[in-house]
Amino acid sequence: MFDIKKIDSEEFLQILDKREQYQIVDINEEQDNFCYQLKIKHIPFSELEEHIPILDKNKPLLLICRFGERSFFGATILKNEHGFTNVISLTGGTKNLAELMENENENVNSK
Repeated sequence: MFDIKKIDSEEFLQILDKREQYQIVDINEEQDNFCYQLKIKHIPFSELEEHIPILDKNKPLLLICRFGERSFFGATILKNEHGFTNVISLTGGTKNLAELMENENENVNSK
């Protein structure tokens, strides 16, 4: 029932480099400014099921949210109730992702 693939922030950054191979969707209720800057599609969690027709079941779907809980729940719904087979959730959400990117930038700038 909860057999959802999870990735961490480092894996997400690798996927972001190949974004054309994935559907990446921010499912926060309000669009996350961080996701907006990364040009990630926004579909509020409360409207996710309404937007199923625009999602491709044959392309990996990566859901992200602020902390990783809503994306996991959304992925579970899409997999168990709507037949999506390749749904991924970002563990730790954009909060961890932003922290990782900030730390990487600090490391680069301190050299």
